[in-house]
Amino acid sequence: MAEIVGSAVASEAVSRVSSFLSGDKTSHESVEDKAERLEMAVLKIRSVVAVSDHLHISHLPLLHWKAKLKRIAEEGDDLLHMHKKRHLACSRVSDNTTGNSISQYLIQAAKRFVPFCHKEDELSDSTLRRFERLADGSDSFCRLVQSGGHPKKSVLLPSLTRSLLAGDSVEFSIQRKSGNDHIMLWIGGMSKCVT
Repeated sequence: MAEIVGSAVASEAVSRVSSFLSGDKTSHESVEDKAERLEMAVLKIRSVVAVSDHLHISHLPLLHWKAKLKRIAEEGDDLLHMHKKRHLACSRVSDNTTGNSISQYLIQAAKRFVPFCHKEDELSDSTLRRFERLADGSDSFCRLVQSGGHPKKSVLLPSLTRSLLAGDSVEFSIQRKSGNDHIMLWIGGMSKCVT
């Protein structure tokens, strides 16, 4: 029994070391997929923030949430930019290789030990999950803002319209440094006084 377990552990270790040294193309594809997933999550967060910019938000927690979403989108943009820059540098190293397949194999194995091509510089699954989780949470923010938020509009006009339609007289006083202007409005345009 111990021989079977030992054999399984040894074969798994050999498999991982060989895949690490060979640098399979599937890992490069998954890096591109991760970058695309991060980009979509950041775009989703940015679009929610852009939609909320056109709505009047008066609740302080929602304003804090919106500010946090903006910071997260900026952080995601920075991370995506750094990732693309590193990936481009790593691809330049591999593109500059000339010679037979043995030298290319050795260069690919060696480039894994170059400081700017380490696996830790790639987008980690936990980072990607974090941004996707926050992008999904931004949907909740959008629903809350749309249900409680109002389109940005003049605060003066709706109250003026309601009062005039109710038949009330409305009196406004506008104070300026040059003097006071006094405006009185009644329904039906019966009288309009400006002093």
